[in-house]
Amino acid sequence: MSNDEGDPVARAAEKGMLQITYSQDLHERLGIWPSNIPGFDQAEGVIFFLDLDGQEVVAPIQVVGTVDTSDDTWLWAWDNPSVFEPLKQAALHVRAFGEKHRSADLTTASFPCTYEEAWRFAAIAFELTGGFNAYSVPQDHGWIFVILQGAPKPRAS
Repeated sequence: MSNDEGDPVARAAEKGMLQITYSQDLHERLGIWPSNIPGFDQAEGVIFFLDLDGQEVVAPIQVVGTVDTSDDTWLWAWDNPSVFEPLKQAALHVRAFGEKHRSADLTTASFPCTYEEAWRFAAIAFELTGGFNAYSVPQDHGWIFVILQGAPKPRAS
C-alpha cells in the first residue's frame, strides 16, 4: 500500500497510472494500440492512428493539458485557448476535484513540469473520468495529453 493512502489526489494518480499501464499493455497485445505517431482532430473530438494492421482508427478524446518541452511547462486544457471547449470537460473535472481537495497542481493553470511528471495529471484525469486509455500526442515544442473516452474504431469513409 502507498504512503499516500490518506491523500485522495495521490491515490487517484496512483490508481490512474496503474490502469493506464494495464490498458496500454493490453491494447498493445490485442493489436489495437497505435504503432505510429497519432494525430487528433479537435473539430471531430477524436484521436486517429493506424492500428497494427495498417487500418486507420479513431477514438473520442478529452484533452487534459500540454507540456511545452522548450521550457518544461504544463498548461491545463481548461486554461488553454487553443483547446476547443467540448474537449476540456475532463480537465475541468480534475480542476473541480483539485479545488475540493485543495491541490495547487490541479488548480493552477500553468507551472513547471516535465513530460514524465505530466503523466501524473493524465493519470488523475483517467481515474476521475473513467477513461478508456491515455496517450501523449507529439506537437511542435511539446506534447498534448489526451484521455481516450472510448475504444478505437475504424474511421468512417
